[in-house]
Parts: sequence; C-alpha cells; structure tokens
Amino acid sequence: MKPILTYLGVTGSLLLITVSGGYGAPLNIDEFISNASIRYEKTFTIDAPIELWNRMLDNPVLVGKLWDLYNFIPQYRVTAKGAGVHILDPTGIEGDLVEIHSDVFTRIFYGSGNMNNWHIPLSLKGKALFLIKQTADEGQVTVILSIFGEGGDTVVTRLLLKAVSPLLTYYINRRVTRNLADFEKIVDDIVHKPEKIRPMMSGRFLIDFERLLKTNG
Repeated sequence: MKPILTYLGVTGSLLLITVSGGYGAPLNIDEFISNASIRYEKTFTIDAPIELWNRMLDNPVLVGKLWDLYNFIPQYRVTAKGAGVHILDPTGIEGDLVEIHSDVFTRIFYGSGNMNNWHIPLSLKGKALFLIKQTADEGQVTVILSIFGEGGDTVVTRLLLKAVSPLLTYYINRRVTRNLADFEKIVDDIVHKPEKIRPMMSGRFLIDFERLLKTNG
C-alpha cells in the first residue's frame, strides 16, 4: 500500500510528509531531504504524451528490457522484486527501488543499495529518494528530477559523504545526461516507429509494450 502523503509543490520543489516509506521502516521524506548529504536536480523534456511517459514510469522492467534491446551502455539489468525492482549496473552500482507515491504529475521512488565504482574513492551503502515533478504541454512532458542521498548515520560517515559530495554530484550528472540522450532514442521510436520495436518483443514484454502504446488510460 502506498503511503499517505501530503505535499506542497512550490516552483518545482516539494515539501513532503509521509507515514510509511516502504522497506518496512517509517520514512519522513521532509526529514530525509533536510538531512541529505547528496543533492542533485536536472530539468529535461520528454517528447511524448504524459500518459505514455507515466506508463513507462509504471513499468521499469519493460523500460529495462527496451534499454537492453538497444544495447545501450551501461547494460542495466532490471528485474521485478517484491513491490519494486532490483537494478544491477555493471559499473558497480546495485540496489532495490520502490515507488512510494504516484499521481499524474508527481512520482517518488525510494532506493536502497551499494556503490563500488572506480570513479568514487570509497564504497558506499545507503538509501536515496528520487522525486519526479512534471508538467505536460502539447505532447511533451517537462520533468524535474531531484535526487537526494541520505546523510549517513554516524559523524564519520557524514563527513565522508560531505567530502565526496561534489564528486558524486558530478558523476550523477554525467550518468543522467548520457542516459537521457540514449533514452530519448527509445522514446522517439515508441512514439513514431513502434513497428521497429514490436518484432523484438515477445511474451509478457510484448503484451506490456502494446499496453504502453494505448492512447487512453
């Protein structure tokens, strides 16, 4: 069951309060954001109707399959796990992601995982919030993606995270920017050339892909 959520949207940012955050532990989103050591925000545009975009957000396993079929790098592996998904990134990032709030214009995902990447001078284990605030206009969606990494549960951890925060933010921005460039190719084919993708699908993925193409709800 998704949490009871109260939020106030102010120029693309969110003030949030929740009574349950998934993973069996209470989560106060407002507190999590206030204490975050890692903060990142990026605005981008998706050239697709918001209904289609939201159906993609609803089915990360299908999106992971599409990413795999296009042979984009890195070769993410996305599999269903409980109420969410498990994501394996061969560059050294692995974790679980669950959606804790969903409406037409707002999505919130809560993640828990590990990072052991040569770009980062230490191994990290922790949780993160991914907030998606979006608006629709004439077949396009303007998306504000905000990422918050937890502040750490000890003084030493907090100091380490603060020290590597600029490096992590740089790495996140580079990854998001590169992934979006490839992701736009998938979205363009879904919108304009679905017949290119359809023959590559079978079984459950084909059924989900046909649902993705529906023009209504």
